[in-house]
Amino acid sequence: MGKPIPEALAHLATLMPDGRVALSIADPDNPDRYLEVRGRVIERTLHGAEAHLDSLSRKYMGTVYPERRAGEQAVTFCIEPDHFTFMD
Repeated sequence: MGKPIPEALAHLATLMPDGRVALSIADPDNPDRYLEVRGRVIERTLHGAEAHLDSLSRKYMGTVYPERRAGEQAVTFCIEPDHFTFMD
């Protein structure tokens, strides 16, 4: 990344030292329908992560994120996709 990683994110850097990630998203109603995205993390941030998590939770669950634990910190990752595969 070229920028220092905040101390709260330091442990995440060891999980993906070169930034490569893959996401796989399956349709719960149709196991043959899915999306896979491969790419690199280009940004990791704590700024706005809690609000983003609550926004998604409100959209899909109707309330702020209910599983938050004391001392837990949300992180937002920005991923630049290199490749995707899907089945529709």
